[in-house]
Amino acid sequence: MAARAGRTDLVEFSLSNGAQVNARDQQGGNVTALLLASHGGHSDSLVVLLAHGADVNSQDDAGTNALTLAASGAHLPSVRELLTGGAKVNARQRLSGNTALMAAANTVTGYDVAVELIGAGASATQRGYDGYDALMAAASKCRERTLELLLLNGADPRASTSDGKTALTLAALDGNPVCVQRLLKAGADVNASSRDAGSVLAQGLVAGHTRTVAALLVGGADVNGAGRGTQTPLMLTVRGGDLTLTALLLEAGARVNTLEASTGNTALMLAANLGHAAIVTLLLQSGADPSIRARDGWTAAQAARMIGEEALAKQLEALAER
Repeated sequence: MAARAGRTDLVEFSLSNGAQVNARDQQGGNVTALLLASHGGHSDSLVVLLAHGADVNSQDDAGTNALTLAASGAHLPSVRELLTGGAKVNARQRLSGNTALMAAANTVTGYDVAVELIGAGASATQRGYDGYDALMAAASKCRERTLELLLLNGADPRASTSDGKTALTLAALDGNPVCVQRLLKAGADVNASSRDAGSVLAQGLVAGHTRTVAALLVGGADVNGAGRGTQTPLMLTVRGGDLTLTALLLEAGARVNTLEASTGNTALMLAANLGHAAIVTLLLQSGADPSIRARDGWTAAQAARMIGEEALAKQLEALAER
């Protein structure tokens, strides 16, 4: 309790009167006083605990060590005390395999901690058991300075998690074009694709980040390549009802009459079935064919009529008969 509260005077008093420095809280995650002080960033208490023989590399039930706890809170003085006390800078959490550097990279104010950890020998290429690394942590929230630091210290912009996500995938989802552009400059694969999230471009499209999508297209993203599942990037954008992004993809050369592999649907059918009249008009102006039929035989006009868009259905039928 004294360590959790940062009451260094009471920590000292307890230890001087027989308290066991490495005793564990059996009801609260099997933590020690050192772990609690690290989590709270109480560096003065850490000095006392370490001087009395606290195990600097102990872990709680979740497999988290003191250095990772201090780093996750961006507690620089505590990180320094733990490193001085012998904390293993590249020690992994038992359950996830993550490190203190990964924890620091995920925080808003973790840059200085990351600098300290790398200076003490932290590896910028070390990865958790799922393939997640510090660069991905920084990219997921666009910690620009930390991301730059990691790249300068050997982080691999093409590394991927076990399900195929890369730092660029996460940066695209976050929607900050600055980090997207920096990763592309460092050699990130702009057309990487993951099993559940789809392509990098799909991430930016689904999240509706126009500037990020533009940066990806300039960086070489294949506008007619992988989207998500069996849908193309254009289909994903149409489903989202974003007229600006739809126009951006069409200007970049998106093929307007591509059939969805599983259903035979086109982007026009999707737009009509969702009642996106402005997008329907844009697609038609870009060469969309209203006479195409899906595998179930339906046309874009029938897709519009199904949701009560009679005027739109008649417009599409008239065009299909030409």
